[in-house]
Amino acid sequence: RSCSARSCSARSCSARSYWLESRRRNMMLALQQRLLPNVDDEVLAGVAAAEAAAAGAVREAAAAAVAADAPDKMPAAAAVTLCTCPPDWAMCGRVCAANLRGASECVGDFVANALIYVVSKLWSDTIAIYCFGLMAPWFCGLGYDDIECTPPASSSSWALYTLVLLPLTGLCKHLTELRMERAERRKGARSGLWLPLVPSIMNYVVGWAAGNTALFKLAEVRAASGCEVEEAGGCTALNLGFSGGCTVAAALFITLLKPFVAEVEWGSGPLIDWVEDWVEDVLAMLSRGLTVVVMMLWYHAANDYLFLGVAAGSYGHISFISAGFLTFAGALLSVRLEELEKQIDAHLGPAGAVAIELSNLVQSVLAYVTGCACSDWVTFAFPSLSAPPASAGVIVANVALCAALVLLCVAWLVATGESGQLDTSMQTDREAMERFFLTNSMAFFVGWNLFVVSQNLIIPVGVAANDLLSDTGLSERRADLGERVVVLACVPLFSVTAFGGAFALIDVYKRRAGISKSTVVLDAPTDDTFKAPGMPGV
Repeated sequence: RSCSARSCSARSCSARSYWLESRRRNMMLALQQRLLPNVDDEVLAGVAAAEAAAAGAVREAAAAAVAADAPDKMPAAAAVTLCTCPPDWAMCGRVCAANLRGASECVGDFVANALIYVVSKLWSDTIAIYCFGLMAPWFCGLGYDDIECTPPASSSSWALYTLVLLPLTGLCKHLTELRMERAERRKGARSGLWLPLVPSIMNYVVGWAAGNTALFKLAEVRAASGCEVEEAGGCTALNLGFSGGCTVAAALFITLLKPFVAEVEWGSGPLIDWVEDWVEDVLAMLSRGLTVVVMMLWYHAANDYLFLGVAAGSYGHISFISAGFLTFAGALLSVRLEELEKQIDAHLGPAGAVAIELSNLVQSVLAYVTGCACSDWVTFAFPSLSAPPASAGVIVANVALCAALVLLCVAWLVATGESGQLDTSMQTDREAMERFFLTNSMAFFVGWNLFVVSQNLIIPVGVAANDLLSDTGLSERRADLGERVVVLACVPLFSVTAFGGAFALIDVYKRRAGISKSTVVLDAPTDDTFKAPGMPGV
């Protein structure tokens, strides 16, 4: 097709512009089929005049999508207006503005999941490191401070710590849910502030503890087996065997716990009912802990294998390739597993319950490992994320990077209308699964970057407190008393600040999208990755 100055004023009639024009036409055909499924095939494949007429029809469809406030049509409508020649910038702006309303739940899910990650990780590390001394302090051994590094605790100590956490966090979760129920009965609507996120945060606090228990146990087994020699393949076989055995055991245990998570019945009465609900919450958190154990073990096994014998300068390339591979391969495997689950459910009935839970665990592992691989790549791509906060430049760079990633992810959600949740009909759609994996990865690396920023903001204050105490003779130079006090005081403050920042972001989004201020957007997460497999709402 010729390229006249009037129809394509911004392009020259070169081979490159012809290639771009061909791609534009192919995109137009695909987008026309999405927006106008009943358009005749001859019109879609017609000559320039027919194509121009169809393009006009698509523009009208984009305008109709804006007028009808149809969220499922918005991403295609925005792409159509950009793919026309010249691009219809005014219509694209109208479509994106209208799409802000349709993407509100997606943005709310994304912000909630990122908050759950950073707050749960902060509290898990704070309790384990600065209350019980189970791991070395943050940035210890990197030459940033003079604090003596605490040797890691044994797996039995971690197991005891996890068992202590279970009833306490279960109690916090149960009290939060009771308060939400009272608020709902009193106000007639569910609280949209921080309360709905607390149960998931408690789930993850237990999950991180259980995952560390398994990792330290694996480290002890590896040390006893003497398999650390790279020339012999490292501990790959041991990692795979240990992770596989834990996966099967977790699937069996979750299947056995599932009926009790749904209902524990020991009698009737206010106190007995209260205890029953509390036990149900504890068992649900135990199931969640098993899921996180499996996810962390497989991520460790994958990393141990991928970077075995790889030079440090190639880590970023390996992470990038693995993240891309896992996104597409994980989506394909998840689709195949969902199809297999339907056959298992149809032919095996109750006997296939363990197999279905195993399939759900594998899908959770794939989503988690993909998200962590993307986080690793971002960390290797921006060295400031792994550097100690020894200068203001590192802190400013990490804060700016985190803000840019948050805005980029929100723009992606608005442009695609994609959320972190999957409908049943979408779980066998490979394209939808790939978008889900990418969106899920965004929540992971944004949550990780927020965690790094929190460390960067808190630890310099702790180091200054250590220096002050040592200079005044109140503490030894290598002790971490000042840092311990500062972390224990600042982590709650940072958590409150993170919630406040999230609410402010959502309020700005509501104003830009024209959404009523009373509408709940930041609510309990609906991402299946943050729930126990096979247990909706856990």
